[in-house]
Amino acid sequence: MQWDDVGYLVLKNRYNENSVIAEIYTKHHGKCSGIIFGATSKKIKNYLQIGNKLYVNYNYKNDGVLGYFKIEILKAHTPYYFENKKKLLCIISAMNLIKLLTVDLQENIKIFNLIDDLFIILKKDYWIKEYIFWELKLLEFVGYNLNLKKIAKSEIFKNEKIYFVQSNSEKKYIPNFLIDLNENDLDNQTLFNGLRYGANFETKNIDFKDFRDKTLVITEKNGKKIIETSRGIKFYIDSIHPGNTIGEAFVMDIHTIRNDYDYTDKIVVDVGAECGDTPLYYASRGAKVFAFEPMKAHYDAMIRNLSLNPELAKRIVPINAAIGKDGKLKFYHSNRTEIAGVSSFVYNVHGENATIFDDIQGYSLSSAIKEFNIHHIDILKTDCKGCEFFLKEEDLEKVDQVKIEYEAYEYTKHNLTELTKTLDNSGFKYMIYRINPNRDRFSNLLSGHLFGKKIKTKI
Repeated sequence: MQWDDVGYLVLKNRYNENSVIAEIYTKHHGKCSGIIFGATSKKIKNYLQIGNKLYVNYNYKNDGVLGYFKIEILKAHTPYYFENKKKLLCIISAMNLIKLLTVDLQENIKIFNLIDDLFIILKKDYWIKEYIFWELKLLEFVGYNLNLKKIAKSEIFKNEKIYFVQSNSEKKYIPNFLIDLNENDLDNQTLFNGLRYGANFETKNIDFKDFRDKTLVITEKNGKKIIETSRGIKFYIDSIHPGNTIGEAFVMDIHTIRNDYDYTDKIVVDVGAECGDTPLYYASRGAKVFAFEPMKAHYDAMIRNLSLNPELAKRIVPINAAIGKDGKLKFYHSNRTEIAGVSSFVYNVHGENATIFDDIQGYSLSSAIKEFNIHHIDILKTDCKGCEFFLKEEDLEKVDQVKIEYEAYEYTKHNLTELTKTLDNSGFKYMIYRINPNRDRFSNLLSGHLFGKKIKTKI
């Protein structure tokens, strides 16, 4: 199976000595990942500058399996700005936003045309100002509605009118030109303040409803704030981590590879169900979910959130237990947070700041299948901070597909190779995507996502 399209290079990561994994935002197929063989050759290497416009031929054997690109250069935009650091950084920033905010394999002509517009903007004298509005337009196209004119308040300070949005704890000032579109007399500092404002739109200090009124609704029940997604799924705000719970599952939609996959009556085993966000995500798409969460605070938060969604809750079996290995397990958890904190029986990423929870019940996946009478698993999803490396071939006998968020630390025996070897031996084909070699503060962490599908013959 194959298709041809045009697109912009959004991201590239080294795959092996001669190849890279590229993400390309295409006109008719949205964002797509694939291997480019021979990408380190002098000819192709020069084409692969972030932001360049390419003609692509994409070949793949099966849906959900990483294919490969053949490319030709259409427009080498980026080399024109190699000597202009600000514009070059602007291109990289814009492509990174495209990567973060868009969904895989979902066509959006508006976004593609917006990328075209970016390189027109960069040729203008007041390009910084127009680029700020470009970012705001991108946010609008992916479902965020800042609607600054509507939500901003104003006051007089030193005989000048200033605009701001306000939370319970602080004010966030908005450059006037974002409100008064006719204001043209702008210095660079004012422009960069506006750029910073656009980049930080997801701040915790601003009420959700001010910025996402097209996507989210805020209500109250018994004095507790409830947030409702565009799909009608509700969560208690004090039981979630806004960025992870809402952003990943219901905005960026990272928990499925293809939007056209039919989850109806599929069996999903969710390992690391946390506050119930992913179980509710899969249930809302028609699946039946066995939701494993070992941490009591997280499990209790899941039960609370399921109570807000009674119809979806009928499709979810919450289980307060860990998956990985049989027996009582010792978990390391941040003592600075109750909800949505990183917890693991494999790694202690918190060091001296860890709280140790003993005697948490654990099961190998094959034991859990027997214990909870799970006859078959259509999708195994794991986000369990290392438990994925305890999967054995016998655990995967009844599993058709896997969606794994993996985390491998250099100073431990666990690595991605041992995980992929288990998948190879179990007859899976897989793709690795959202590779993040240096995440946040964990400089020795290799993390990413892996999607695999069992085939008839082993690789």
